[in-house]
Amino acid sequence: MALPLFIISPSAFAGGFQLSDHSVTSLGRSHAGYGMLGDDASAVHFNPAGMPLLTNTQLQGGLTFIRPTSKFIDTDSTDNNIGANGDGGQNTITPNFYYVTPISSQSHFGLGITAPFATHTSYADDFIGRFSGLETKITTININPSFSYKVNDHIAVGFGVSYQNLDAKLNGAVSPQVTRSTLTIEGDSAAWGYNLGTMISLDDKSRLGISYRSKVQHDIRGTATFADLDSTLDGVFDASADFTAPESAYIGYTKPLSEQWRLSLGYRWTRWSRFQQLDVLFPDGVASQNSLLVTQWNDSETISIGADYTVSQQWILRAGLALDETPIPDNTRTVRTVDSDRTWYSLGATYHYSKQLQLDFAYRYIHFDNAPVNVDITRNKASIGRLVGEYNDVNIHTLAVQMNYSF
Repeated sequence: MALPLFIISPSAFAGGFQLSDHSVTSLGRSHAGYGMLGDDASAVHFNPAGMPLLTNTQLQGGLTFIRPTSKFIDTDSTDNNIGANGDGGQNTITPNFYYVTPISSQSHFGLGITAPFATHTSYADDFIGRFSGLETKITTININPSFSYKVNDHIAVGFGVSYQNLDAKLNGAVSPQVTRSTLTIEGDSAAWGYNLGTMISLDDKSRLGISYRSKVQHDIRGTATFADLDSTLDGVFDASADFTAPESAYIGYTKPLSEQWRLSLGYRWTRWSRFQQLDVLFPDGVASQNSLLVTQWNDSETISIGADYTVSQQWILRAGLALDETPIPDNTRTVRTVDSDRTWYSLGATYHYSKQLQLDFAYRYIHFDNAPVNVDITRNKASIGRLVGEYNDVNIHTLAVQMNYSF
């Protein structure tokens, strides 16, 4: 019995859920500026060339709480695709941690720990899209030591390496003829990448930063467990897949408009077009389970604008807006890839409790365009029906808090 490894889905490996929230300070302005403001330690991730803006040793940690709503509404599904509509959105908490210290008057060392990719969707067992997917849970941890060097008063450069660990769990229903049949896949991978950047300080006190994060090539190894299907296939098997997290380029710009106001702009490009398909492989003996999934993703872009307003020596307020383009075409979207073009609205604040201690807070609302799903579900190379519906009123509420201590 050949049953394609259908439940592996592109979004399981980040997709439109590539996370940007590596700084609560930056989140308040929708990440406009990308490490060029020198108001927290996140330049380690966004652009290591921005670390010279920090004159003292800094220790920083933050938590971002993400609450998505993503209800699927069936419109015209056929054959075995019957069941309940569902909201698969699950709450997620992502951390960030940074340490930055001067090495000399011209050089800095920084260490960042972030979660660059994460997603969690989980539907009820009677969900109409259960043959496309029930649960997707992905976590990544990125450890990123970085160095910077200030060439002169106008130019600084930075470089870092990244050790990235990925864990994945996916679950879905298998056969419409066997009610409780499921396939669960779990795997992990560790791989290396790098990041680099430059910062140009201009005479009008504005700054321009250009940075780059490399691709990270993951060789995912794990197990696939067939349960309650039949005696010939039930069991645990080895499974593997190759996935390349795409490279990204950033441009950040910031300029003081007055003693109280500062404007920031940001642009990010991500090379998702390298993700055209995903091969999932089994060892000899069960190689009939091998699966080739066509994804056909596109490059994506994000543009952002933000403003900071200094109220007093203790308080700074900020706001931001971003337009974030999805890499996922309509014809390859599934119930695991709940993504479409989106708009961010952000608010934030910094409270200087003392000269050493800074507290940051941020709130963001993300509104998604409607996201249609129209996919053919197959078993043994034969269709068991189409899943046809739409995600509408998809949104995310984000709350975040952060502490930065300067020595």
